[in-house]
Order: sequence, then C-alpha cells, then structure tokens
Amino acid sequence: MPCHISLRRRFCDRPGREYARGAGRDFCFLFRPVASVVQTSMKRKHSGMLRLPVALLLLPALLFVACDSNGVSSSNDDGTGDPSEEERKYTSAYQLNVVYFVPTDNPPKQNYEERISEILLHVQSFYGKYMKRWGYGERSFGLPMENSSTVDITRINADGPASDYPYEGGGSAVKEEVQAYMEANPEAKNSDHYLVLLPENEDGAGTPYYGLGQGWAFATDYEVMDVDNLGRERDATVYIGGLAHELGHGLLLPHTTHHASENERLGMALMDAGNSTYGDAPTFLTKRSAAILNVGQLFSETKGEFYGSARARLKRIHGTVEGDNVVVEGTYETDVPVSEAIVYQDPEGRSNYNAMGWVASVSGQQFETQMPVAELTKTDAGTDYEMYVRLIHENGTLSFFPVTTYAFRESGEPKVNFDLGPRDDTIDRREWQIADFSSEEIGYDRYASNILDGDISTFWHSRWSDRDPSPTHPHFVTIKMGDEPSSVRGLEFVQRQNGQRKIRGLEVEMSTDGETWMSMGTYELEKTTVAQSIRFNREKDARYIRLTTRSSWDESGLASLAEVRAF
Repeated sequence: MPCHISLRRRFCDRPGREYARGAGRDFCFLFRPVASVVQTSMKRKHSGMLRLPVALLLLPALLFVACDSNGVSSSNDDGTGDPSEEERKYTSAYQLNVVYFVPTDNPPKQNYEERISEILLHVQSFYGKYMKRWGYGERSFGLPMENSSTVDITRINADGPASDYPYEGGGSAVKEEVQAYMEANPEAKNSDHYLVLLPENEDGAGTPYYGLGQGWAFATDYEVMDVDNLGRERDATVYIGGLAHELGHGLLLPHTTHHASENERLGMALMDAGNSTYGDAPTFLTKRSAAILNVGQLFSETKGEFYGSARARLKRIHGTVEGDNVVVEGTYETDVPVSEAIVYQDPEGRSNYNAMGWVASVSGQQFETQMPVAELTKTDAGTDYEMYVRLIHENGTLSFFPVTTYAFRESGEPKVNFDLGPRDDTIDRREWQIADFSSEEIGYDRYASNILDGDISTFWHSRWSDRDPSPTHPHFVTIKMGDEPSSVRGLEFVQRQNGQRKIRGLEVEMSTDGETWMSMGTYELEKTTVAQSIRFNREKDARYIRLTTRSSWDESGLASLAEVRAF
C-alpha cells in the first residue's frame, strides 16, 4: 500500500485522537491535510519569516520511519506493533459469530461495541499478518461488519443471573442459550464458529474464559480492554491477549510454542503464553497454527462443506537422528484429502503449551520433515519428549496420532530410533482363539476376541461397568495359537485407535501346554495407534501366549488392546 502523508490508522479514526508507542515502535498521529497545515502556518509570521509547525518539520523523518524503500508501509515484525497499520480488506465466505451475552443482573460494559470492534479488527489483522508471512496469502478470519470500523455484535439477553454462568461449567450453559437463539433466528448465524463475551462480574466471580472446542470460544469483557491500552495497562494486554488466544481455540488451534530461533526473532507464540504478551512484547502466530487456519471455514473465500468426519490411519512412521536433525517420515491412508501434516515434539511439563511443531508437505499420502535438534527448547539430559502427528484435512478436520516417547542422552542427542508399522512376516492366525481372560466389557462389545478379528477399530477392554468400582492392574488375556507349537521371535501389537486405556507395561509369557509358563519379559508399549513390534531375546516354540498388563498410559486401572500378532 502506498505510504501517504496522512498516517491515520483504523484505531485513530476518532476526532482529535492521537496514538503513540514507546521506543518508536508504533505511532498514529492525526495529521491535518498538508494544505491546511501550510495555510495555518502562513498566518504565523514573525519578523517576516515563515514559521512552520514542528509536525511539518518532522514530516520527512516520520515518512522515513513509516515507509520502506519501496514506498510501502512497514509494520514491525516483533509482534508489539499494531498489525493493522495498513488498511487490509479480508474476504471470507463465512464470518465469526460475535455474541455479547448479558446476564439479567449484569449489564454490558460501557462502550463495548466500539471497544470490541477495535479489538477484533486488531486481532483479525494480527492473524492476517502471519497468514501472509507463512505463505498462505492475504487472509484472515471473516468478521460480520456493520460498516468499515464496526463489527456486527449479536447481543443476547440471558435467561438467568450471572451466577448461572460461572467459570466452571458456565460455558455449556451459555452455549445452550446461544444455540437456542440461533435456531430461533437463523439469519443471525454466520458460521460454525462463535466468540462469546460476558461482562465482567463486579463481585469478582469468574465467567467462562476458555475454548470449548468444536468452534466455541469464551472471553470476558473488561472496561480496560481498549486497544489504546495495549502496552500501557497490564490488564489490557492480558485480557485482549486472552481473547486472541481463546479465539484461536475457537478456530480449532491447539496449544503450541515457538522453536528456539523463532523465540529470538519473533517472540512468544500466541498459542503458548502469547495471551500475556500480545501487544506488549513480541508475539506471533506460528506456521503450524497458520497451516490449520488455512483450511478453516472462516478463512475460506468460497462456500463449502467443513468439519465433516474423516477416516484416517497412520500406517507407518519412521524416525531417526541424522546429523543435527530428527528426521521423521510416514505414510497414511484416509478418505478425505490432506493438505499438510504437522509433526510435534512435546517436552515434559506444561501440558501441551510447549509443544513445538514442524509443518510437512504431503505427496501420495506420505510426509517427511527434518527437525533441527538446535530448535528444540529443552535438551537437558533425561528430558522426556512425546512425539505425535496431526493430519490437516482439506475440509478443516484434524486427525491426531500419538507416535512415541523418547529422552535426551547425556551427550545432548535425542534417543530417536523407531520404525512403526505392520510387518509382512507375521504368523497365520486362522487357528488362533482366546483361551482365557481376566475380564471383558460385554456391555459395549469390548470382547477379548476382538484382538484377533483383524479390525483395528474394535478392541478388548477390561470390564469397568459393574465388576469393580476401583479396577486395578493386572489384567490378562491368554491366546491359544493352535494344536501344534509355533516358533515365535516376537509380537506385533495395535493399540486402541481412540480414547484412553492404552497399555503401557505388559508382561509376555509363553507355554506349550497352557500350564507351565516362561516369561519372555516385561515391555513398555508405545502409546501410538500405529502397529508396533517387540522382539524377544530368544526364539521360543509355544502354543499359548499370555499377555498380562502392568500399567496403562493414562495411569488408570483399566486396559484395552485392538490387535496382536506373532512373528
């Protein structure tokens, strides 16, 4: 956009307003037209000399700061400047449903429509800035606009007082009333995404302030929330940043943090702790977040079908350390095309806030990425990492696959060396049958025999419904392989494909008669949904296999398993 003498920005568009930020990072002065300034100056003569106002004398310097060598307005890349210094028009076939939800005893905050409009336009431009930076074009989430500076906010008067909508559980209650309103007023619905704001409770009681998933985000409106207060009022930074962060969840973004070098160049990731730095210190949207938004409904310029079911399976994945990189390559199958894949490295602690991710392009249902070890933020010896994959489907749906866990060596090198996927040398199972088991959940068809049916979507589950209110390990399943012994070198397992109760600690025993058993060892299974194998120290002839659980990944007393084979 050409750099003009008038440096008015969207958020300085009120009479007499001036805006400035410290350290020369950001400015917005409400200049009068040059002709007007000169005309005024001509009236100010002293001893026959023309005295120009200081603003006009400084104009060349200001233009130098505001324009790059190509005459294009430049915004700071550190996340502290206003990302909307350039007027941008974003085109989307869908718009965010912006709802102001008013309890019966808590009226709206003063000037909420103007403040929230400015905040959302600021956040929209922030998202758009990083969509462009990461190569996804001039795009951001759509907003319903009354005019160029005012967002169309739907006010809904609640059925109950503020106490009916507390922080804990209040989001679901609000969601129910908003959905009822939209059903009664279908013309008010703009998309499948909602941002719902409630006015601050004067008694200090909390309100819903989180993302509920499935396109819903909640935030609180405080009077200090004004874009003019960013970087000046700590509460404004936290609350506006919090809105931007929770909106990210409403746009289906998971938590993620910066790579080591990104932190130095760009600052804090919005979907990490960017809610506490937005507008005050360098803050940015990561490429992995942009990759997810790229196929989101609110970023689409055309109408379509979004967020439908997608059947996907990670078939094989291989990981190793090559030089200074962790290299991961995988194959998958799905009934909905995939735009990109993300491989995450999530160090212990802080839940998934500190998960780093690498976006991998896909071709022929395969992906590959190289992740520099130097970009990992925690490399102390013994630090545990979890690796997982998200497939980004073209309809906006995300498929999640746990892969493996690993730790760092004393040398500072990650212990990454895995090859997960189905084997081609497994023993024929046609004569296999379940000989015994400790329990099975018959009420939900979670039979022990499911581990032999060849269908990874079915699984055995230890009984939970009425047998024992506090079930504990061990649980076991015994398999008879046939009437004649088979030579077994190891076993292949497939964990449950969704949900919890994946087995962690598992003891394997072998027998030729079902009476006398030899332990082949206790193993730790991966949490992955991909087929995985364990190899015994020695080959063993056997007719029976007994699998005894010792622990589960979710630390419950229950267990589940989809498939088992021998090789």
